[in-house]
Amino acid sequence: MGHIRGGRRVRAPVQTGPMRSEGSGHMKRLLFARTMGGGPLRRLVIAVALANLFVFSGATTTIWRSYTLYSQQADTDVKNIAKTVEKSMSDSLTLNEVMLTALADSIAGKCDEHGVSIFRIKSYIEIIKSRYSYIDSFRFIDPSGSILYGTDVDATNSVNVSDRDYFIRALASETGETVFGGPHLSRTTGHPSVYMARRVYCADDHLLGVVSSAISLARIKEFLETIDVGPKGGISIRDQDMAIIVRHPDPGDKFRGNKTISPELQAIIGSGAREGGYHSGTTWDGTARAVYFSRISNYPYYVNVGIADDHYLNTWRQQTNITVVLSLFFFIISIFWAVSYYRNWQARHQEAHQALSSMEERFQLAMLAANDGVWDWSSESGKNYCSPNAYRMLGYDEADDIMDQAVMLTLIHPDDRDTFQTLNKNCIERNVSEFSQELRMRAKDGSWKWILRRGRVVTRDARRRATRIIGTHVDITRLKESELRADEASRVKSEFLANMSHEIRTPMNGIIGMLHLVLLGDLPSTVRKQLEISVSSASKLLLILNDILDISKLQAGKLTIEAVVFELDLLLEEALAPFRPKMDERGIAVTVTRSPTTPSLVVGDPLRMTQILTNYLSNAVKFTENGIISISIEAESPTPPECLIKISVTDTGPGIPEDKQDKLFQPFEQADYTVFQSFGGTGLGLAICKQLATLMGGAVGVNSTPGQGSTFWFSVKVLSADGRLGEGSLPDHGPPAAPPVDVALLKGTRVLLVEDNPTNELVAVGLLEAVGARVDVAHDGVECVEKATQNSYEAILMDVQMPRMDGLTATRLLRKDPRFSDLPIIAMTANALRSQQEECLDASMNDFVGKPFDPADLYTVLLKWVTGEGAVEQQGLHDVLVDHHAEIHFLGAIDGLDVRAGLRHMSGMRKLYLSALTQFIEQNQDTIDLFRGYLLLGDTQAIYDLAHSLKGVSATLGATSIHDAVVALERVARGDNLEGCRSLADPFENALTRLLATLDPALALAASQASPTTTA
Repeated sequence: MGHIRGGRRVRAPVQTGPMRSEGSGHMKRLLFARTMGGGPLRRLVIAVALANLFVFSGATTTIWRSYTLYSQQADTDVKNIAKTVEKSMSDSLTLNEVMLTALADSIAGKCDEHGVSIFRIKSYIEIIKSRYSYIDSFRFIDPSGSILYGTDVDATNSVNVSDRDYFIRALASETGETVFGGPHLSRTTGHPSVYMARRVYCADDHLLGVVSSAISLARIKEFLETIDVGPKGGISIRDQDMAIIVRHPDPGDKFRGNKTISPELQAIIGSGAREGGYHSGTTWDGTARAVYFSRISNYPYYVNVGIADDHYLNTWRQQTNITVVLSLFFFIISIFWAVSYYRNWQARHQEAHQALSSMEERFQLAMLAANDGVWDWSSESGKNYCSPNAYRMLGYDEADDIMDQAVMLTLIHPDDRDTFQTLNKNCIERNVSEFSQELRMRAKDGSWKWILRRGRVVTRDARRRATRIIGTHVDITRLKESELRADEASRVKSEFLANMSHEIRTPMNGIIGMLHLVLLGDLPSTVRKQLEISVSSASKLLLILNDILDISKLQAGKLTIEAVVFELDLLLEEALAPFRPKMDERGIAVTVTRSPTTPSLVVGDPLRMTQILTNYLSNAVKFTENGIISISIEAESPTPPECLIKISVTDTGPGIPEDKQDKLFQPFEQADYTVFQSFGGTGLGLAICKQLATLMGGAVGVNSTPGQGSTFWFSVKVLSADGRLGEGSLPDHGPPAAPPVDVALLKGTRVLLVEDNPTNELVAVGLLEAVGARVDVAHDGVECVEKATQNSYEAILMDVQMPRMDGLTATRLLRKDPRFSDLPIIAMTANALRSQQEECLDASMNDFVGKPFDPADLYTVLLKWVTGEGAVEQQGLHDVLVDHHAEIHFLGAIDGLDVRAGLRHMSGMRKLYLSALTQFIEQNQDTIDLFRGYLLLGDTQAIYDLAHSLKGVSATLGATSIHDAVVALERVARGDNLEGCRSLADPFENALTRLLATLDPALALAASQASPTTTA
């Protein structure tokens, strides 16, 4: 390649050898730098760092979430414990207060003018004390403070408590409510207790004294000791002054009376809250705790519960240690793995570099030896390194420097440039790995060379963009020229086959057509049978002729195999029928054997099977002077209902040598020319048989012994239809000339026949007039267009190949006129090629019938389109026609009723048409009487409405006589012409009466025939 110096291109020096060594070395250095550089190591370090970051982030998140959960659980636990203690203490104090109030009320009730009896008080107090053992004592104190009676007081020792706070508070209480005091050491038991007291009055409001109860702090402490708050945890009960009354644990009661509280608790109390949780790290022993504080109901006592962090976070710390250790272990392992991986990577890429160097050397040798051109393109630099052959195939040498991408683009044919650039772009940007393109490039002498360009991506960058593409250039100019010649030969061959098909089928059309016309007459049974065999044989000959003319289908694998239901016995009979006269003449006997497993009904291609069997029978009869011809049918069912049918034909002819048998099924091969030359034949038939059997999933073969005869066999795959089809599923195998029943509907059909051949014209006109159709004839496309524009037709039968203007051109001209957009145009073609039939449909023809004419096919196709059924089938609604099928041929004989027009209006749905006719009869039984009444009243408006209503209905049903009458009646009624209406009364009444009189019984008879009847 050249480079730019001083504003002009300077030619780079050309290296000798198969490749430019400078470019090759540059590529190797570039590849080695990319593979051995810091990129992979940097990516490896980043990957390891990211992996460890991910692990450590996950571990940190897990530790934090776990800590939060444990802390939340500790807060919940400490709150639950505090609530439990608060509930238990509240219940005890409440019950104590209730009992104390009851005691005070009982004492007051026992008071009289002499005071109260100590004995009675003692008795009552002892009863209460016995029921509530957790209350340490009950006392009754007189107003001076002396204990008159107490459960913990010796009666012989006088005890005075006038100095106790609970006694003083009780006397000072204006409301007489319960008061609290303590804790105090009991002067009788010496145990610390808290006290509750209440004044007692007589009925005359005389103060009797004070009742009190004592709850031992030892009992409260025993209750607190039952609750587990863990090591360094604690529960304390405080009074209203925040002095500790009792604490657990509290060895030696050293905390009793302590009023020290933490700042967090001070904040809760200061806010006026009754309860609250907090975390305290400023406790007396420096232990951090989760704490909950709660007042005991409405009593002047508070509960404080704390659980040490060391207790509830112990499990969390263990899990944290494990997580940290695992994270560190992962870090160490990832470092070891990264180091090991990098060392292995370096070793592998060093080997790859050495292999690349060897490959480059081999590549240079290959480029030197190859006839193909080899190129190596760097999409980043745009440089394109090519082998000498890449230049030579276009007439250049390396000094011409034409392989630069920009220069190369100018050499490519304009029609191929877009594809060239698109393929390059797809490889670079869309991750396409390889491509192939046939393109034209201008050679040095100005000619165009066909080049097969193949390429493959070998390197991509980090963004997955292709950076290097290598490939080959192959000169395929001779191959493309051969293909063009082959295409031209194929086109000429197709035209020849089409012309031959037309020329051969035209006289065949006359033969078969005339036979059909003869069969339409009255004939003796023997003559009819002979003519039917002639028609059948001629038809089979025509079908075989079609295959021979279209042998290219077999060669191209385009022959279509059908799948229809047929009887094997009938297939054998039809195959044997043409040969029976000759076999009878020679005295050849025929035997047919069939295995018990062979089904009677099968689904397959009877035409192709008959073609093979006919070929075998023809050879058997040809080479058997006298003796026996045996036909055997065997069946195997590997996967029912699929069945393999094997048919063998055995003759008693001269036989075939073993060394000749392998060549029999090859085209244009005969076993022994000295034997076969006396019988004739091309040797093509057995080759066609082999291809047909292969297409049907089978095979062919021969077993022969010279002097003893030969057995030719073939096998095909079919489906067994025995027991799978209902009655009426088989096709009608009656006389071939018998027309379908509904051809009565074709009576009166206006048909334009476009045909230039007098024989074909005679046959077609004869067949159409035989069913009552009215036929006009045009002899070319020009005459067809003229007659179509001058007359009204229900269908056009159009020949394809005609002088002056062919049928395809005439059809296209007619379709341009909106009047003929829906007119059925049916092609008549003697061309057997499917491509010819497709051309007819592409020219907007609706359908086609083949020549020679088969009457049943001609009538069926014509009837389908003049009744509207064809248009429905084109829309893919064939099932609708099946659901609405009905026999309506009897309507063809009713005057004044155009059944075909009515069916076209009903989209060919016969049942719907019959229902509409029946409804028309029911709705118009009184129409004539109604019409006469309007005439008597002179109501022309009513007559107009009646006529207008009947006009639309009659047109839809094809009731032409009624439609003509009501159109005239509507016109005069619109002008308020009563006399005109009277003058048209008779034609209207006669038309309606005749139609109702003939249509009603016909429909009734059809309904009765369609419905099964039973007899007693």
